[in-house]
Amino acid sequence: MLGSGGGSGSCSKDMAVELGDEPHVLVVDDSLIDRKLVERLLKNSSCKVTTAENALRAVNYLRLGNDTLEGPVSRT
Repeated sequence: MLGSGGGSGSCSKDMAVELGDEPHVLVVDDSLIDRKLVERLLKNSSCKVTTAENALRAVNYLRLGNDTLEGPVSRT
């Protein structure tokens, strides 16, 4: 899970401007509540968020790419 606090671990609008795009974060947790909480926090920090319910789904997502993934991975 993500550590608390701001600083270098957070996505900011300034960071997105420097990178030329929103940072894209993959959140992996077996708890739906935790995934939704982290997703909301990251979205409020101007991040693009993808969630996965377990490591296998996350690895498949990373291996297959954004357009070919099937299953309960949420891209928002």
